[in-house]
Amino acid sequence: MIRYILLFMSLCCLLRLESNEVVFIVTGDLHGRLADLAALAPVISKYPRAVKVDLGDMVQGNYAMVRADGLPVIRAFNILGYDLLIPGNHDLEFSLPVLQMWQREFRGEILAAQWQLAGIDLPGYKVIERDGCRIGVIGLGDVGLKKLAGYWKELTYTDVVSAVRLIVPELQKAGCDAIVLLCHISVSNYLTINRLLYEVPEIDAIAGAHSHREEPGRVINGVLAVQPGAYGQSAVKLTLVFDEKRKFLYASSQLLRPGKNKDDRIMNLMREAERAARKEGGELLAVFPDRQQFGEAAAEMIRRAAGADMAVFSFNAGRFSRDITRKKLFEMLPYGNRIAVISMSPDDVVLLQEKFSGRPGYFFSGRPTGKMVKVAMSDFLLTRIPGLGKNAVVLPVFERLELERVLKTGKIR
Repeated sequence: MIRYILLFMSLCCLLRLESNEVVFIVTGDLHGRLADLAALAPVISKYPRAVKVDLGDMVQGNYAMVRADGLPVIRAFNILGYDLLIPGNHDLEFSLPVLQMWQREFRGEILAAQWQLAGIDLPGYKVIERDGCRIGVIGLGDVGLKKLAGYWKELTYTDVVSAVRLIVPELQKAGCDAIVLLCHISVSNYLTINRLLYEVPEIDAIAGAHSHREEPGRVINGVLAVQPGAYGQSAVKLTLVFDEKRKFLYASSQLLRPGKNKDDRIMNLMREAERAARKEGGELLAVFPDRQQFGEAAAEMIRRAAGADMAVFSFNAGRFSRDITRKKLFEMLPYGNRIAVISMSPDDVVLLQEKFSGRPGYFFSGRPTGKMVKVAMSDFLLTRIPGLGKNAVVLPVFERLELERVLKTGKIR
């Protein structure tokens, strides 16, 4: 009899512990790999009560998904019941209408604590209730987004620590039992993560992304930090444990690997997007005998289209193809590539040329004129040159799609 009583008491303890666990399932850096998400889907679906989160860079890098404006990825997240999205740096390479479409189509919430873009209203946090526990969730983008604030006039950016620090009192006022930080910042970015956790000790757990480095669980400043694998390599199961009075006790983590079976619904989304992109992607835009002539021609096209004195153009030279189709161009230019025009001194131009001249895939057009020189380059390239952003103006004249049109017709406007 005593044995049965002890067994009953043990079961009660286990049930009580389970009722005070809140589980998060976290993915990130998917980059449009729906087939890999489809393989993770049966594993994710084993946790119907979990808070499901993606930490950004959801679409960019996959031709079919970019051509579909990322909608198949958003629909896949809806199928799996995702609750939260945290946009990454590559997600902000899409236009405002696309971001607005994502917000309309996604059935959960998109969080952005430290940045705001005119025309889209995103909260910085959300309070989630599970089994009587209230979890305050803060969503942060890439710390490098501050580079965009200088030249993307629609974007305002706040220091990550300041942004989180402002939100914590709101979560405390809301009676949250724990606070989780979800960010497109690598947990191996120790400078930023240590500063966050040191200055905001109220954080109880953190999940990061961006570096594509898997982290099953590491304690930083007494806080568990996790990071899922990129391209659907893994998801992270992050578990918050509370006592019967809802007091937070500890966090634990586990990597979830994809299985052999794939979710047919997600695979169908992928196949439909690939079918739609296949014909268009094979369309021939232009033929160049070698990468040198292509790079020089594209640099001159950009300079003339932007009305600049000079232009610098970059592409993945290792993926050059003589017959440039839409898909080949995408593979050479995997990012948004809006054109920024910077006014700089001739001395700065010399420094710019010293930095990039001679590198494979970098080409210059034009020459300095006057005391100040207008130089055109892609916004992606500009982010690699700290300090220039504040002097730049982004023009809506030359994105990758516009380059496609120019290559096909040979005309600039």
